Amino acid sequence: MNRIVLLLLILLLTGSISHAAQFDIDHFNGIKWGVLLPQSGFKLFSKGSDGEKFYSRMIDKSKLEGIPVEELTYTSKAGRFVSAHALFQGENDYQKIRHLCQKIFGNSRENLAGREFFKISQGGKFVTAMLQFSNGRGMVNFNCDRGRR
Repeated sequence: MNRIVLLLLILLLTGSISHAAQFDIDHFNGIKWGVLLPQSGFKLFSKGSDGEKFYSRMIDKSKLEGIPVEELTYTSKAGRFVSAHALFQGENDYQKIRHLCQKIFGNSRENLAGREFFKISQGGKFVTAMLQFSNGRGMVNFNCDRGRR
């Protein structure tokens, strides 16, 4: 019986540690900012006019921290992972994603025309999020810039 309780505690702690590590100043959804893309499991689906490349990742299964999203896109510039974009529907999912942003970044810095802006910086790295929700649909963008203030 004690072994089962100990095993359950280890599994719970391991799950919460890995869950918390998915988003921090250095990572988005378990992927290190600035890493070369594509990696195994990424699929290129579009190219931008500024040399940007847009990828999806099969492992995501259209969820952002367990919150259902319609689309989750990863962007690279000069081959390096710099941003992620998610589309979602419904007030309930908006509130969950807003809470996720507040958990990562703290309270929003600005709220302009229905857009909330969040940011954190550390060691020359600057990570931002922009959250927007209107008419039952929403989007959130996460971006990482190095050396920007």
